Amino acid sequence: MRKIVQVVSVDTGNFEAVQCILLQRKCSIVVFVHSAELREYVLQIKNDFRKLVDTDSYQVQPVDYHDILSTLLDIAYLYRESEVHFAPCSSNQIMVTAFCMAAQYSESILHLTVLGKPADSQYHLVDLFPKKRQMLTKPKKNILKQILSKPNEQITSNKELGSRTDLEASSISEHVRDLRDAGYVEVQKHGRRRITRITALGKVILKIAQQWQENDSTWDTTRIQQTC
Repeated sequence: MRKIVQVVSVDTGNFEAVQCILLQRKCSIVVFVHSAELREYVLQIKNDFRKLVDTDSYQVQPVDYHDILSTLLDIAYLYRESEVHFAPCSSNQIMVTAFCMAAQYSESILHLTVLGKPADSQYHLVDLFPKKRQMLTKPKKNILKQILSKPNEQITSNKELGSRTDLEASSISEHVRDLRDAGYVEVQKHGRRRITRITALGKVILKIAQQWQENDSTWDTTRIQQTC
């Protein structure tokens, strides 16, 4: 199993956001990206987390987009044998943009930490980029539509999907695996049953695909690949 490397930007006062990432995304290594002014603060955070995971840190110029992007891509290359996750826990828009572009260029996972409602005052993770880019072909789109049409937005077996889509069982398994890897569905085991549910991201991608197909007679599935 590949190691997960979490790359996090550091601001003063974002300790809880970083902690949220460690709790919700199990990782082997945390890499902190920070400005020179926050060096001592980062050393303190590394000391707090060193018993939980391995840590590393890189210093960047906080207003130099290309310096940040270059550093992030160097990190992605250094840990290319691992699964790299980018999480810009920062109010610095230049930093956030560089993180987004680095994730896109290196085809890595990107998520943001979002503060919840005042009632809970807790951070939550929102995945922005799927784990794997996946072209939404006609069979895959049909599978998503069939799952979405169910009362609980879930299918209890591939056999049920086969009866609804006229696809072979082996073909369905492959399509469902691709959709799961892209983050469009999630599959959970309940006893002998394997329940397949459509995710929030899957609903969004399906909606985009349907709108483009309805409004553009020259619609091409490669456009979905660029979006996903």
